[in-house]
Amino acid sequence: MSTTVPIHSGFMAGSATRAADVTRACTRLAWLATSSTARYLVWLAGDVVLANRPATRRDWRAWCMRRWARAAVRAAGVQVHLRGPVPEAPFLLVANHLSYIDIIVLAALVDGRFVARHDLGNWPLIGRLVRAGGTILVQRDRRADTVTASTSMRQAIEEGSGVILFPEGTSTSGQRVLPFRSPLFEPAIELRQAVHTAALHYSTPVGSLPAADVVCWWGDASFMPHLWQLLQLPRIDAYVAFGECAINGGDRKALSASAHDAVASLHESLKSEGAWGREARGRLRRRRLRGRRSSFSRRE
Repeated sequence: MSTTVPIHSGFMAGSATRAADVTRACTRLAWLATSSTARYLVWLAGDVVLANRPATRRDWRAWCMRRWARAAVRAAGVQVHLRGPVPEAPFLLVANHLSYIDIIVLAALVDGRFVARHDLGNWPLIGRLVRAGGTILVQRDRRADTVTASTSMRQAIEEGSGVILFPEGTSTSGQRVLPFRSPLFEPAIELRQAVHTAALHYSTPVGSLPAADVVCWWGDASFMPHLWQLLQLPRIDAYVAFGECAINGGDRKALSASAHDAVASLHESLKSEGAWGREARGRLRRRRLRGRRSSFSRRE
């Protein structure tokens, strides 16, 4: 006599969910790779044509970086929620650092050159894109590198560009903002340039792994497995708060300390309101980013 073994509906639902997650990640990864490759080739062609026009070439690179970031934000399923005034170039903007997606989130909102760890320039494809965008690469434990990066930052600001810096020197889980390293604040002191501040915070949908585990990239997490898990998420909510006022300081240590306090305060406000996303989403006005912005919500 044959026996029919019932298949548990929860198992079926779980399998379907996992299959949907994998399909979502594959689709997003393919879109990211295709879009990034195409935009890099477009950048390369324009860069060759504008080789003898340095000012126009800088504008072209900034435009390409912005377009790539906006496409990457959409491809990764990131919804950006914005609060506060976005700085206009030239500026030095400092923010806390949680993940590699901090770069595409901020690049979709502001025009500027990022200061990033030196090995980012060696990553397949991504390294070419960040170099194309004029990213200033630095190995912070080498004084000579810090001096070179500081010089490049000063030149960028003098040329009228914005510079975006993550002064913690590493990415974190988002529990707190680490103390800022002060050497790269020197260009702001030399140029008497006020420092703008911003904070980032991420959340994931109910039922997904917490953002600290699956969005924030910290500790000894490997890049590709982390990216694969991140791309499986149904959505990522990125909360960005810009400081209302820029900060001035008499010396780089005092300036970095003041900037740290401002970023930490913004970050705490995002964490405490961080259910902007869940409880206040109905009060948020959504619209497509035009010009320099990607899809986002601005808090009323």
